[in-house]
Amino acid sequence: MITHVYSTDYSRTLETATPVATLKNILIKYYDPRNLAEFSTKIKTLEHVLVVGHSNTTPQILSLMGGEYINIEESDYGVVYKLQKHDFGHATLSISIPLE
Repeated sequence: MITHVYSTDYSRTLETATPVATLKNILIKYYDPRNLAEFSTKIKTLEHVLVVGHSNTTPQILSLMGGEYINIEESDYGVVYKLQKHDFGHATLSISIPLE
């Protein structure tokens, strides 16, 4: 159950975040991709957060949140990364969404 939606203010990320925010009736909050450490500290206190980012910010956010560092090519599309908290640490899962 997603309760928070964050996106940069770029058209492509907003187009990705908007359907979920609309479905859940949640306002999209913007984050500054130049200040990922502060943003990660803020969202660590929340649960069920959707963050829509870029190939150069998503790996950093996952790492700052305690997940593994991943590599995303700029041409990679259709993968959702899920960071799960456990008693023993964090797990990073990747889920491929088939492109039409």
